[in-house]
Amino acid sequence: MAKQVIERNTRFDQARSVLARALMATGDLAGALEQAQANGDSGPNQGDLGMVYAKLGRRDDALRELERLDERARRGFAVAYEQAQIYATLGDIAQGCAALARAVTDHSLLVNWMRLEPRLDPLRGSQCYAVSRRLACGTARQFTSLRHRPTFSHAVVCARKKRTSRLMSRIAPPIE
Repeated sequence: MAKQVIERNTRFDQARSVLARALMATGDLAGALEQAQANGDSGPNQGDLGMVYAKLGRRDDALRELERLDERARRGFAVAYEQAQIYATLGDIAQGCAALARAVTDHSLLVNWMRLEPRLDPLRGSQCYAVSRRLACGTARQFTSLRHRPTFSHAVVCARKKRTSRLMSRIAPPIE
């Protein structure tokens, strides 16, 4: 479906990002690279190209992408969550942990999905992951208390495992 959307609107960066991530997950790194390179400089998933480079073993290119994201951060963009994913893919746990901690405070758009993010698996067993998750829950609770209603992403990151499984089964029932 993402391919059809891109054919109709070649500048729909979010669709390119979804397709790049799907291709990465299925092992089509060449296709993922093509989509990530065609992706513009907007949208929430600015780390896609760096992750593809890391998966391809192109460490220097991945580090250049991290520098590009650093520049975006200096201009006020919240990109630490994407940086954490790239560092985790590169196997740099310490830098990934530091970026994940920054993601909570820079209000990275997708940080509340960290519990479901497979690209963060290398960080999952570390102390920094648990601390960042607790901080994200506290930040999300403060934010949602202003609106008097918890958001779905808050429920995903902060709920107990059993509750999260029930929530996710309502959205995406298991494939049989």
